[in-house]
Amino acid sequence: MIIDTLFNPKLPSVIEDPYKYYEQYRNTDPVHFGVSLHKELEGTWYLFNYKDINQVLKSKNFVRTPPREEIELVPPIYRSFKSVISKWLVFQDPPEHTRIRSVLNNAFSGRSLKNMEAIIESITLELLEKIEQKNEIEFISEFALPLPIRVICKILGISSEDSSKFEELSLALLAASFSVDRKNEDVFALAEKSMQEFIEYFTDVISKKANNLEDDLISLMIESGIDDKLNKEEIISNCIHILNAGFETTINLIAKGTHALQSNRKFYVDFKKESNDYKALAEELLRYDNPVQMVTRWVTETFSISGKTIEKGSQIALMLGASNRDSQIFENPDTLVLHRKKMHLSFGGGIHYCLGSALARLEAKVAFRHLDTIIVNYELDDKRDKAIVWGNSIVFHGFRELWLRKIDRQVL
Repeated sequence: MIIDTLFNPKLPSVIEDPYKYYEQYRNTDPVHFGVSLHKELEGTWYLFNYKDINQVLKSKNFVRTPPREEIELVPPIYRSFKSVISKWLVFQDPPEHTRIRSVLNNAFSGRSLKNMEAIIESITLELLEKIEQKNEIEFISEFALPLPIRVICKILGISSEDSSKFEELSLALLAASFSVDRKNEDVFALAEKSMQEFIEYFTDVISKKANNLEDDLISLMIESGIDDKLNKEEIISNCIHILNAGFETTINLIAKGTHALQSNRKFYVDFKKESNDYKALAEELLRYDNPVQMVTRWVTETFSISGKTIEKGSQIALMLGASNRDSQIFENPDTLVLHRKKMHLSFGGGIHYCLGSALARLEAKVAFRHLDTIIVNYELDDKRDKAIVWGNSIVFHGFRELWLRKIDRQVL
């Protein structure tokens, strides 16, 4: 395979099939100085093997915010967008990260989510009832998207009636927040407008809830504000953050997982006959094609890793998808195998381990428990020019459209 000298996660070819690139770099240059993710830097360091990535994830010597003042994550003219994401949990370091996460942890613990399983199942069955008789479905808009949006709205304590509006606004924010192309001013201008709408919406919601606290996450954050743990700006910012991050990961997990099972029908036949362990299935699908392919860190002290010296102030991109296909860790990494002994890195690690990991696992387990009809009786709609339309980011990695058509006979 011929690849560019410098790894470039912005290329459509990388986004559409990253694993062949990962393998090449993992085998030849696992700590690689590639194309910069920021105009102020000459380049970004990309890590491709499990051992190195796991080491950085668990270390306290790396941070989420740039140590150099001249590096701007958001152009200063986009004030609302810049102000809000600066308070998002995902972009915080201790002690702010510790303080904010302590408030949110309880809402996303396995114990707190126990009562959500029946709600997730009810939404799943309702959505499937609408599509299972159709000859053609667009799986993202008709199932993979509305399921997690409705679930996260329930957790926050807001109406899901505005979910189509949330989708449009959220896509604009995610395109700018986790984009690998920060030179596109149109992306930031749209994100600024969307952020202003979100601020207005959640300001109104919080104002109404303040005098009528309920058993939901926004009420929990308001109560924390009373105890001086969170201020109003942090509550608004993290409502926006949770709504956005709370469904994008699950969309990609369910959609790419469904596609993987339709592409590996023998595995699915064996699974149905021998296992039916949907918790294990969700775990392996997370490893096989994880929804978040890349996370970044900033270096606080010069260090060496795998024979390379990385200077203080450098940016590191941890290619989580590459770590999950590392043959030194996972036997037959390009094959679906249940009950692997080693844990994947799909949810990161260390203090920034994904807050919503338990929720994503639960949603996937419930969804795949009921998706048998779709997996068995549908396939990619090859009559279309593009049955799959990819998103434009290697970070939140997945499809924008996934067109399926009913087949005349059962394949399985």
